[in-house]
Amino acid sequence: MKSDVAKKYEFLKTVGNLKRVARAGWVLKGIHDAESVAEHDFRTAILAEIYAKEPLDARKIVLTALLNDVAQSRSGDIIWEHGKQQDVRAANVKANEELRIAESMLDLVERPDLKQLLKEYIMQSTPEARFVKELDKIEMVLQALEYEAEIVNPQELREFWENAERYIETPELKELFAYLKTQSQIRFTDR
Repeated sequence: MKSDVAKKYEFLKTVGNLKRVARAGWVLKGIHDAESVAEHDFRTAILAEIYAKEPLDARKIVLTALLNDVAQSRSGDIIWEHGKQQDVRAANVKANEELRIAESMLDLVERPDLKQLLKEYIMQSTPEARFVKELDKIEMVLQALEYEAEIVNPQELREFWENAERYIETPELKELFAYLKTQSQIRFTDR
């Protein structure tokens, strides 16, 4: 039987893999040195700290932003959406697999509260979970803006913007999204 310290070390070592898991969408677009899942989650957590406001629970939002992709340290980054299109079957398989992996990982640190946060996020069952999804998509378009300079045809990144727009509902985040679109080289029909 492993000691508590050994279990926590195993968890931390596994989570460290996120620094080496490239975000698959960027890799498929030919981005050299694509951002890692850890880099994505870091900026999502910063967004959470900046934008989380009452009545939402800011602590839950920041923790969820930090942990929402923890299962990808074992499964890798799985794409189940392209632009406005979604493969519902793949999404369900991904959600179930991520939940199973995340729960087994979090068993190592004996934090049922964190398991609950991840379950809420994967199921999108709370306002905080849905807000983190919006922040996740805002971070994705921030990254798309950075990659536009590396792409011969920035229009190739349009699908990331279209995907994000499906999720963003909070007025303040809608305002940020609209501003970010003005910074893009992509030709949007709505501006």
